[in-house]
Amino acid sequence: MKDQLKSQMLQALKATGLKDDEVAAVAAVDRPYVIFDYCEGITREFSMPGRDGPPRWEAFWASYEGLDRPSAQDLRAFLTGFGAPLEPWREALLQDLEHFEKTGDHRRRQTWERRREWCVWTDGGGWPEGEAPPTEKRTK
Repeated sequence: MKDQLKSQMLQALKATGLKDDEVAAVAAVDRPYVIFDYCEGITREFSMPGRDGPPRWEAFWASYEGLDRPSAQDLRAFLTGFGAPLEPWREALLQDLEHFEKTGDHRRRQTWERRREWCVWTDGGGWPEGEAPPTEKRTK
């Protein structure tokens, strides 16, 4: 719904005669919020092994203020630094974030549109397009 409204708004601005670069500037206003949502989805319920996990986690995120979030590359390096492989859904969302950082568009539009569900499903979501999401909901 939100994405449809944004698209309609941008079309209306374009129809008023606004230049393409001006419409692009308006479209980019929500970029920090989009990156924030991707980072939130990627890090949902990440298990930090060892006693040093929570302090490392706190120190990493303390370096970001407000809506500022790490790049996909920095986030991947941080998460894999705990020594555990990333789940396929988490890696898929990291790839989605990388694509968004480069293009400003969503690699898997359907997954992005269902972002409110990423942390509702048992495996955290981020399933590939064309595949059904898991049917069990989290109990936490």
